Amino acid sequence: MLDFPTGTITLLFTDIEGSTLLLQHVGEQYSRVLAQCRQVLRTAFQQFHGHEVDTQGGLAYLARRGGGARPHGAAHRGATADG
Repeated sequence: MLDFPTGTITLLFTDIEGSTLLLQHVGEQYSRVLAQCRQVLRTAFQQFHGHEVDTQGGLAYLARRGGGARPHGAAHRGATADG
């Protein structure tokens, strides 16, 4: 079982905008695209000692101890780096 943060925490809830259209566009490659997206989020949050709480389809739920948007910015930069 994961050691989830206590006290003041930052929560990040994400969704892939236009995921239905993306699925129609990339077809069978959608699972690969989704896996890459999740990896970007995991990497960004791990840099700030965050934890993945759950994923469902294009949704991801993450938590970390403390406040601030640093991991959110890192995830956004990672998601837009590939284009």
